[in-house]
Amino acid sequence: MSTRTVDKLVAGWIDTSIGTLVRHEPAFLSRFAYWMITSIDSDIALADNRTPGRIVERHVGCAFLGASVLIPRDLGPRVPTEFNLFTGFDEVYLFDARPVTPLPAGVGIVAPADLSVDALSPGLQSWMLESACALGLGDGIGMNLVTPHGSLATQLEALAAAHS
Repeated sequence: MSTRTVDKLVAGWIDTSIGTLVRHEPAFLSRFAYWMITSIDSDIALADNRTPGRIVERHVGCAFLGASVLIPRDLGPRVPTEFNLFTGFDEVYLFDARPVTPLPAGVGIVAPADLSVDALSPGLQSWMLESACALGLGDGIGMNLVTPHGSLATQLEALAAAHS
């Protein structure tokens, strides 16, 4: 893993994927009150996508926030597994409370970005802090992470090493 501190955020890259975390480390992900899925297989227009629509229809508590899908703790990681969501080029932001501000347009951390070396967009930095996002994950070629909590980056590094 390679991380760096940018202002008040830790950003980096780990050789794993969101799908691997969902399959092997559901307890780590279940600590967060809400998951905000912003990209599924590079599709960011989730409100127009059939699968997210079915998720919202079938599961009370799931909802759209802008173009993203919110999943509450009691349904994640079950819903992503049920719908086979995280197969690569996905993005999810994790929160300790229900988010109210959607991810700004044009902001993202999915590959080919490599947050261990690429600049963080000012829009991402301000949104992460203003929205109280605990952790952002984007994958495709390994997994990018961004968090205001260095301890989460350290925990992810250990979890990824256990599954490599």
